[in-house]
Amino acid sequence: MDSSTHSLHLQLCQDYEHTYEGLIRCLEYFGGVPKEVLLDNQKSAVLKHPKSGKVRFNGRFQDLAEWYGFTPRAPRPSFRGNRWILCKTQ
Repeated sequence: MDSSTHSLHLQLCQDYEHTYEGLIRCLEYFGGVPKEVLLDNQKSAVLKHPKSGKVRFNGRFQDLAEWYGFTPRAPRPSFRGNRWILCKTQ
C-alpha cells in the first residue's frame, strides 16, 4: 500500500450501521486491514471508557474488529474533538 494515498469518507450519521459501513468502505478502498483502528469513543463502538480501567467496546464493534483482524483503540475520555476514526498501518 502506498503510504502517500489518502482517502476521506464523510458520514452525517453516527449510528451503528453507518459507522460500521464507513469503516468497511475504507478497508475496501485501501485494499487491506490496519493493525489498529483508533476511535473517538463514539457509542456505536465504545460502551464504557473509565478514566482508569479497561475500555469496554460495543459487542457488535468487537465482532467487526475480530472478523477483520484489527485491534480497536480509544483515546482517554478527557480527549475532546470532532468525530473521527483513524487506521494505523504497520
